[in-house]
Parts: sequence; structure tokens; C-alpha cells
Amino acid sequence: MKKTSCKLTYALALTLILTLANLIPAFAQEAGSAINPLTGLTIDRPELLSFPPALVPIAKYPDKYRPAAGLTSAAWVFEFYDQGGISRPFALFYGQLPAAAPEAEPSLGPIAGALYGVEDLRNHYGAILISAGNRNGVIADGLYNVQYWYGESGKDLFPKLPLTTFETYLKNWRTKIQSPNPDLLTLPFSYGPPGAGLPALSLRIRYAETNQVLWEYDPATGLYNRSQNAISNQEILPDTDALTGRQVGAQNVVLLFHDTETRSDGFKPVLNYIKSRPAVVFRDGIRYDVSWTTIGGDSERTTTRFRPIRFVNSDGSPFPLKPGQSWIHLIRVGNQLSEVDSPASSETRGGSGHWFLPYIEAKR
Repeated sequence: MKKTSCKLTYALALTLILTLANLIPAFAQEAGSAINPLTGLTIDRPELLSFPPALVPIAKYPDKYRPAAGLTSAAWVFEFYDQGGISRPFALFYGQLPAAAPEAEPSLGPIAGALYGVEDLRNHYGAILISAGNRNGVIADGLYNVQYWYGESGKDLFPKLPLTTFETYLKNWRTKIQSPNPDLLTLPFSYGPPGAGLPALSLRIRYAETNQVLWEYDPATGLYNRSQNAISNQEILPDTDALTGRQVGAQNVVLLFHDTETRSDGFKPVLNYIKSRPAVVFRDGIRYDVSWTTIGGDSERTTTRFRPIRFVNSDGSPFPLKPGQSWIHLIRVGNQLSEVDSPASSETRGGSGHWFLPYIEAKR
């Protein structure tokens, strides 16, 4: 009888803790604090919510352009697969301007070009795209609200974007396009874990032998810290941000499984009007198997605006992310995730909490 009573008391206490934790963002909003709708965090300058979101492709290859600058300042980062084992992060900035450490160069980048599917993604956030030139096929597929930057010389291949120029672009575009609607961009967040899931201590994605990304959970900070190898060095080492000097990390790491459409020179992720496709969310050291959607609803029909990618539980209820940064890996449907013995291993072992996804390209 005592054991049953203790279990009941523990369950009630845990439920109360999670409920109160999940309500923290709501309390902050009621108190009048400005909340970034894409991170769930309080922001210092609410007026920045009137600036358009900005989607910025960051070059990670060739190796000589590392370390990149600005990835720790983005609200979301979307990592697209290109071709030949190369992946490219697209940093989505909104509600906060990047700031450089005193010893760092105050710039973002190096800036790269758009890939297939980026236009669909840009639409869902009402963003501008800041790009250093784009492939003809990507342009022909549709590309709008583009701000080109070719460096101070006007002809750099992978230029760095000064933070002052970045802010000027945001101010200029604020007068050119429809103002963002924070209510439409708002996503659900919870500080406490939203239920039970599988242990998730690490996640390794092998795009190629010389492009492996490793995320490792740090319970002290609640972050998944990012490491990556390179063509010049196959050892997987911490991925640092040249703007801040810190290791890149995220509260939420997501595998977003998508269908693809064939193009003459590549493949395009299908991101628009998706009713339901699988996703795996890693947060709080836990793996959650959910779905993602971009299907329109009443708000889309009323405002004629797209809304962000949302995550949904199996019962149809919204799945909350942890307040903070989210890093999304766009993964072609058909790639398999398995539990392995250790972060560096490819040998399967259930219950380890270490996950591995060897990326396989689509075939023509």
C-alpha cells in the first residue's frame, strides 16, 4: 500500500512540475514581456519584431572558410543537403541582432547561395534571403525577396557580411515587404520535457566521411553541442562560432523527413502544403517521434500568409519545443535512423541513447 501511495505522490508531483514549467512562457507574456515567437525566449528590444526575418546561407565548405560566424545567434538553423556529401546551414535571424565578442570580427558568414527548396522555406517565415549569388536552376525554380551581397569588393565568392550592413538591410526591407506578424509566427514551447521518450545522448549524421555532424547532449546546460569534421581533418571536432568564440549548440535538434522532387541539376525538398510527414525531435536528452506539417488552416486562409513549420504529436496535439534555438536537418524520406553503441560507432545497440543516421542521396 505504501509503495502504491509513493508512486502516486511522485506521479502527481512530476505532473505539477511539468505543468508549471510549461506555463512559464505564458506567465512571461501576461506580465508584458516581449517573447520571440520562434524561440520562446524574452527579448531585449521588442521593436526588432517589426524587422523581417532574414534567411542567410552559411558556407561550411571549402574548409578554409571555417569557422563560420553567426550560427549561435540565429533563432532557427536549417541544414540542407546539397550534392556530393555537402550540406549547408541556413540561419534564420529574427527578434535579435547578432553581436560579436570584443575580439571577434563583427560579421556574418561566409555567405553562400540558395539551394532548391529554400524559397518554400523562406515563404513560411515571411523572410528575406541574403545571398551571395545563386545557381541559375534555383533562380528559375523561383526565388523572391533576395538581397544580394558580394562583399566589399563586389566580387567575393563567399563574402563576409558586416553586422552593420546586415542591420541596414533589415531596416531597408522593413519598408519594402509586408511586416511580420508575431502572432502567426508563434510556436508552442515548454521548459519541462513534454512527456516520456527514448534516451538521446547523442546524434551523428554522416553526410559523407568528411562531413559528419555530431550532436552531444550536455545536461548541465540543456544544450546539444555541435561538432563536425572536414575534408582537411577527418577527426570530429567542436564546431565554434567565429562571432562569439563559443561552440555551436541548440536546445532542439530535429530530423525533418521530406519528400523530394527531381530537378535537372539536383533534387528539391518538398516543404509546402504538407499535411503530415515524420520528424524526430531531440530535446532534454530525450528523443521524441512526432510529425511535422505546413498545411494551411483558418489563419492562413484569413491572412493569406504562410505559417512556420509546426510539430504535432500522434494524437494531433501540438508538440512543444524547448525555449531556445532549434537546428533542423532536412532529411530525405528513406534514410534510416538507428541506435548505436557509442557516438563514434556504427554498431547497433538498443538502449544506448546514441543515434546514427548515414545519409543516402536520392537516385535519379
